[in-house]
Amino acid sequence: MPLSGGGNDDKDCISKLDWDCHALGVHPKYISNTQLFKEKMDMTECKIEHFEVAMASIIMEIGKDQQEFLSRTESKFEQFKKRYDGKRISYCLEKYINAELDFTTPGSRGIGRISEYVPRLGAFFRKGLSSMSEVDLSKLYEIIQDIILRGYLVHILFIEESVRDSAISSGEELYQRWIPGIYSSDSSEVDEKLMTMLSLCSNSAFETLKDFMNSHKMKGVGFLAKDRTDEIVYYYPIAGFGLRVVETKGY
Repeated sequence: MPLSGGGNDDKDCISKLDWDCHALGVHPKYISNTQLFKEKMDMTECKIEHFEVAMASIIMEIGKDQQEFLSRTESKFEQFKKRYDGKRISYCLEKYINAELDFTTPGSRGIGRISEYVPRLGAFFRKGLSSMSEVDLSKLYEIIQDIILRGYLVHILFIEESVRDSAISSGEELYQRWIPGIYSSDSSEVDEKLMTMLSLCSNSAFETLKDFMNSHKMKGVGFLAKDRTDEIVYYYPIAGFGLRVVETKGY
């Protein structure tokens, strides 16, 4: 899954963007809470309304005074809405986000990783998540989903000349092809302009996540452990962007 968008055409589209973007140990009693959460979230559907919220947030991030941008992107978004397959995308997001929130499985390595350098969120904040209510876990799920959707929309709005059809019809097949590519490259190797766009469009969602984590006093594991929070969460918009790449290109 090329993080630049998957080909020279997409790289050219990125280079044509003409504006100034500024880069911005678990107690047994909690295991049952995790199971309740997973059972509740198993059939979570990513509805078009979730994309509408993400789209509105991107518009706010970019600025409502960008009339040409608004006209072009709103037209693309309307095209996307007509083609959206909620079941396919929901399947992928439910499996990925629930894996990220897993705080009961031993070890820190998350799905799609070949090492523990970028741990899964549930392992790094094991203590904090283990003490959360089902409502709070659901809220965290929604925040992470919002960040991923913004990355997904960046590909549609800024990379695709016209909205592309999906090259994969099965949610399971899409998931299997998507996951291995998320962490295949270091985030520092992502095209600088693309990373700027992803950060800009996800900025308010990052702030929401930061506020949530602060309000729940979430701290990483280990007294001397290096803080990996940024490394963890910055992969979420990359994951969303990559999901759209794989969905439309088939690889």
